[in-house]
Amino acid sequence: MPAKPIADADKRDIQNLVKNYQAAGKESGGIWTLAECQNELAARSPPKLRKSHADGRTTGDERPVPDEHIEVLRGHVERMRFELTAMKDASVIFGEHPDWPWTGFISSYATYGGSANWTKNIEPRMEEFGWDRVCGLDDGDRAELFYAVPNPLRRSQTLPRIEAVFQSIRKEGGPAKVRDRFAKATSTEAWMNMLRAYPGIGPKYARNFGMDVYHPLVRDHFAVDSRLFDILWELTFSKPLFDRAESILKDLAVRLDIDNWGLDRVLYSQSDVILPELRSLNAIAPPPNVQHEI
Repeated sequence: MPAKPIADADKRDIQNLVKNYQAAGKESGGIWTLAECQNELAARSPPKLRKSHADGRTTGDERPVPDEHIEVLRGHVERMRFELTAMKDASVIFGEHPDWPWTGFISSYATYGGSANWTKNIEPRMEEFGWDRVCGLDDGDRAELFYAVPNPLRRSQTLPRIEAVFQSIRKEGGPAKVRDRFAKATSTEAWMNMLRAYPGIGPKYARNFGMDVYHPLVRDHFAVDSRLFDILWELTFSKPLFDRAESILKDLAVRLDIDNWGLDRVLYSQSDVILPELRSLNAIAPPPNVQHEI
């Protein structure tokens, strides 16, 4: 008997299938593919608010996060607690690689425009980016290798940065020398300043760089990006500045009984599911002075 059309399926069943796919790191294998599920959920969600975090005219009136919104987040936190332990272990291992922080820069530049480019295209090829191997390439072969790293939409701005970081690390004496210098940082500010000295590394990537290796100076922070800003809009109906956004998220972590590193990973990895759920709640009580698109 053929499977019923996805349009006739219960929304909760579709959401559960999405969660199972994401937990398993797969895109197909169930009744419907991950893309089909996500498209169906998007079609059933209420219209997106006209004014988003990216709109400079967004209201600055910040509401307290409602309890029902907290419960949406709590469900994802509880479901991922075991997975977060494995993610922490993997992060520590990533940071112990002898080529780190060179590997961290490759990871960071590969995620410009979204993490899918890193997980699908670059992470499986990381042996090709081993420091000794890259140093043994001539200029042409190295340029060809680096060409594959960025998201194509960000290639023009990213390629010069990869080459500049490579030359900087080589001039300093290799990844081990840079790692030793990073190890001397005694404060989060010092860590941030070291990272932000490299091209294209701003407050978000300076945090994420350390969070990717579960670094003690950074793991109590949040790498606030467009996904987390979108979630904050649905939670608070406001467009906070970076520092205020991080403060709100830290307060949420306390309410959810989870560390900051873990909540950052949950919100980032589950944003495609969390956002439709929050928007459904907000359709009942839209923000003040904001209209839905017609």
